[in-house]
Amino acid sequence: MVQHKKHSNQALLCDLRSQMDVQFFLTYFNILVRMIEEDKELSIKFLCRLMDIYRYLLSHKKNTVTSLEKELSALSAFFFLHKMIYDEAIQLDIRVAHCYYQKGILPATILLTLINAIRQSKINATCPIIIEIYVHENFLVIRNTHVPKRRSKPEAGLEKMIQRYAFLSKREPMILQTEQFFVVKIPLLDHASVE
Repeated sequence: MVQHKKHSNQALLCDLRSQMDVQFFLTYFNILVRMIEEDKELSIKFLCRLMDIYRYLLSHKKNTVTSLEKELSALSAFFFLHKMIYDEAIQLDIRVAHCYYQKGILPATILLTLINAIRQSKINATCPIIIEIYVHENFLVIRNTHVPKRRSKPEAGLEKMIQRYAFLSKREPMILQTEQFFVVKIPLLDHASVE
């Protein structure tokens, strides 16, 4: 039974990563092509950060859990890409105490949550997206201002993330939406389960 759960979780994780690989990298390669024509130096920085994210995903290909510290480090490269695209129309406020850095989280969870937030929200200079990340009651909270592009529900990636957590934790991620905010609460896992 335990072996079956492990294989099911690895299959869900692999499915989620392949979904992210295709959607994520095609989008950013298209952006990179346009940037090369305009600013070669900036394009090189963009490509280096894209490579950092890809290395992170590859290095955690077999891991079901990573440390919050490593996930936040990957987030730094991810946010750099979006800052280059949106400039002041995207803001990030991370308030996570170092005592939580060795807690566990599923790889790419924060990245997928932010991809969802960016795709679902109208983002421009007059309507910036503000993303806050903090810990509350042993949940990592990712909250963003939410002005939807169109009426839609969260992408399949968030639903698959919830399924993945069902194999590892009795506490489930929570997704909340108000008129102003979209909030995802992710249970932090104990250090012992971090690979």
